[in-house]
Amino acid sequence: MVKKKYVAMLCVLLSLAAVFSCYPYVRATEIVESIRSGLDFLKKRDPAEDGAITDTEAPAPETAPVTDTEPPITTAPETTAPETTVPETTAPETTAPPVTEPPVTQPPETLPPPPPETEPPKDYIPPEPVLPSEFDTSLFIGDSRTMGLLYYGGIGNADVFATKGMTVFRAFTETINVKSVGDTTLEPLLAGRQYERVYIMLGINEIGSSIEGIKTKYTALVNKVLETQPNAVIYVCANLRITDSRSQVDPIYNNTRLNAINDFVATLADGVRIKYIDVNVIFNDSKGAFGAAYTTDDFHPMPKYYKQWVQWLGTVT
Repeated sequence: MVKKKYVAMLCVLLSLAAVFSCYPYVRATEIVESIRSGLDFLKKRDPAEDGAITDTEAPAPETAPVTDTEPPITTAPETTAPETTVPETTAPETTAPPVTEPPVTQPPETLPPPPPETEPPKDYIPPEPVLPSEFDTSLFIGDSRTMGLLYYGGIGNADVFATKGMTVFRAFTETINVKSVGDTTLEPLLAGRQYERVYIMLGINEIGSSIEGIKTKYTALVNKVLETQPNAVIYVCANLRITDSRSQVDPIYNNTRLNAINDFVATLADGVRIKYIDVNVIFNDSKGAFGAAYTTDDFHPMPKYYKQWVQWLGTVT
């Protein structure tokens, strides 16, 4: 074992010599002396000084203390990306409409009466057609129904002193535009022209007034025409009635009150210069009311029926 140790040390020395041989600045004598000193040292060394080491008992190799603690490894701090908050998308709640069952309706024990049937109109056909020129020397005094004769009936060049809402109470104060003379009141018109026929139909707009007051004003109007138109025939006309459905529910505009006015107007006729005519004969339904088939508002004829009215006037006058 000792020999092996000496051999090892010799190898070390030889290695050192080889190393130093590489440096030219080291003297060769010094190298040789160093080797010789090393060999002398090895020859004088007593194996007992090594602690009586035998081949069977070898000292445990010295073990360098092992330090388990390694220098801490410092890693770069983790880069944390900012959290991206995605707003939650909330779908709108779909609310189903409530299911409502239709109410159960029991059939009535007594069925309601069917709506009244509209009687078909009876068109008036004159024995001979009446030309509009036949009214050129006539004067019409009245309200909106008389205006309908002017607009739709075909009364030629007749003068018309009429306006919407006209009454016997306003007949002498109302200013109206008459085609032949311009704006005028009734008295100057009667004094300035002579007519062969004068038609008067008033009464429905004043129907809410007292019958006695209507009689007084109506009589004064007829007398003024007689006074200013000595050669004219005056036709006092019955008021056109209203439909039965309106008459039944209206406390003022109804056929009962209209008939009372018409009855009075009829008393003014003398059969010679003053004559009474009743247009209801061509518009009446089976109940004696204004036929619903002739109107859309219960009061006025539709435009085409004003022509039949004018044809009837030309026949009876």
